[in-house]
Amino acid sequence: EQEIYKSEGIVWPGVEWEDNTACLEAISGKGGSIFNLLTEHSRLPKSSDASMTEGLLNEHRKSKHISPPKMGSKGGRGTGAGTKLTGKEAFVIAHFAGSVMYQTAGWLKKNTDSLHEDLSLCMSSSSAPILKDLFSVGSINAFTGGSKGGGKRAGFVADKYQKQLDDLMRTLRATSSHFVRCIKPNHEQAPNKFNKWLVLDQLRNSGMVDAVRLLSSGYSVRIPFTTLEESFKPLCPDKFKALSAPTFATCLLTALDLGRTDFLVGLTKAFFKSTKLAFVDALMDGTKKLEPKFFKKMARVLALYRFRRAIAAVRSLIYLMTKMRRQR
Repeated sequence: EQEIYKSEGIVWPGVEWEDNTACLEAISGKGGSIFNLLTEHSRLPKSSDASMTEGLLNEHRKSKHISPPKMGSKGGRGTGAGTKLTGKEAFVIAHFAGSVMYQTAGWLKKNTDSLHEDLSLCMSSSSAPILKDLFSVGSINAFTGGSKGGGKRAGFVADKYQKQLDDLMRTLRATSSHFVRCIKPNHEQAPNKFNKWLVLDQLRNSGMVDAVRLLSSGYSVRIPFTTLEESFKPLCPDKFKALSAPTFATCLLTALDLGRTDFLVGLTKAFFKSTKLAFVDALMDGTKKLEPKFFKKMARVLALYRFRRAIAAVRSLIYLMTKMRRQR
C-alpha cells in the first residue's frame, strides 16, 4: 500500500511495520540458517538431534532471534521457561509475533525422505490416476528440485520446503494477490465460541491491526485518470478537454464538493478516503449528473487552481533568488 503512494509521488507519513527480515534469514536464509543446518546434519552419518540443536545454538549464539530455552518456574509464552528442556533438546525463535519454542526430538529422521526409487516407480505405475500423477518423475522433481535419473533418495524435507517457499514468494511478488485471513476462534474447535483474547492476539500478531490502521488513515479507494477522462471529458466544454489528466481530475473532484482531505492526486490516479467509497460508486455508475451550472463552478475552481499555482511559482522564484544572493 505504501509502495503505491511512493510510486505515485504522494507524500505520506506512513505506518511503521515490524521488520522480520533478520528472523526469516535465520530460519531459511543462506549460511547457517535452520534449514541449512538441518540438511547439513541430515547428511552426516553420526549426527543426532542433540548435536544438531547444539550446533544451531552455537551458530546463532549472538543472534537475538534464536536462543536456548530458558529455565525457571515462570516465563513467557513459548519461551520454554518452566520446562526442563536443555540446549540439546530445544531452541526458541523470537519474532514479531512473540517467542515460540521448538523441540527437536526426531527432526533428523523426519527430515530424511527415504522413499526408495523402486517404491516411486511402483507407485507411478499405479492404475489410480491420482497416485500415478503424484509419483510421476516430473511431479517428484518439481517437489525436490531434482532431475530425471536422480539418486536413490528424493531429498530432504527442509530442501523441498525451502524450494516450495521460494517458488511461492516469487509468485507472490509477481502478482497482486488478495488474501482471506483465517482466525482461530478457540482452541477446542467448538462452533459459535469466540475467545476474544485469542482472536485479538492473532489479529495483532498477523499484522491485521496495522493493516487496518493504514487503510483507515490512508486513501484506499482509487480511480485511474484515464477512467475519469473517458467518463467525463466528453461531457465537458472544449476548454476542459485540453487540460492535463491531473489538473482535470483535481478541478472535477473539487467542483463535486470534495475537500482537500477527501482525495489526493497522484501521477496516474486519484486516491480517495475509504469513507468516500459510496461517492466513488455514484460517480462511476452515472448517478451524478453534470449540469451547465456545474461547469461554471468547475471553471471557477480551475481559475483558483491556476492562481494558486502561479503564487506558488512566484514564491519559489523569490526563495531561490534570496538563496543565491546570500551565497554571493
